[in-house]
Amino acid sequence: MTQQDFENIITKAGYVVVGRIAPKMQCSSSGSYWTYVFKDPMSPFPEQLLRAVFGTRDPEAKEKIQMGEINSAIKNAGGVVNIYRGPNRPPAMGVVRAGKATPNTKPDLELFNKDDQVIATVSLKSADYPHQMSQWGGVGGYKGKKGEPITDPEVRKFVDDIRQFALSPVSGEMPSSKTYRRNIKDTNIKQKAVYGYNDEVDIVIASKKPILFKKQKNGLDEFTGTNVWYFP
Repeated sequence: MTQQDFENIITKAGYVVVGRIAPKMQCSSSGSYWTYVFKDPMSPFPEQLLRAVFGTRDPEAKEKIQMGEINSAIKNAGGVVNIYRGPNRPPAMGVVRAGKATPNTKPDLELFNKDDQVIATVSLKSADYPHQMSQWGGVGGYKGKKGEPITDPEVRKFVDDIRQFALSPVSGEMPSSKTYRRNIKDTNIKQKAVYGYNDEVDIVIASKKPILFKKQKNGLDEFTGTNVWYFP
């Protein structure tokens, strides 16, 4: 909703906008708070105040903060780090920066070397516990080519049950206030839900604490946060 839309609602309700107080600062993720002064011309009571927020919420705001933490940690470590990628993948040697991952892929950010080559990938969650996360991953990768039906029986059953029990009969969508979840049985699906359909994620960091590095005995730099997991 724009400010003009909001003012139209007020005036259509019979009120008169008599003042607008601009925000002192921009909210980091959800826009700007404006205070409106409005009055009912037929009422003897004084003006009323109403606080409203306008602007577009940035769905990547938390990820941008975490990416900034990682870039700061790289800078504080001297500008170059050799990142541990877990016991089954070689370390990412010579990381100089973190950047946004390729759109529509499982990782949230990519780690680059001095030649601007991607040498590691990270999935980020601004959460300390699973219940603080909105989702781990979708089911799109299990339907094959675009337009083809989902073939995996466990995913197919989950999608069918959502359609039957959770979707609104009016809008055909799941209400934002509802969640529908089920424990995954297939170990392969569990892994792909976390690390990507093609196992493209090296590291998963779920943390509300600042993301930093610690030195291992072998000299590699290891991410620290509330939870750090590596591709198994």
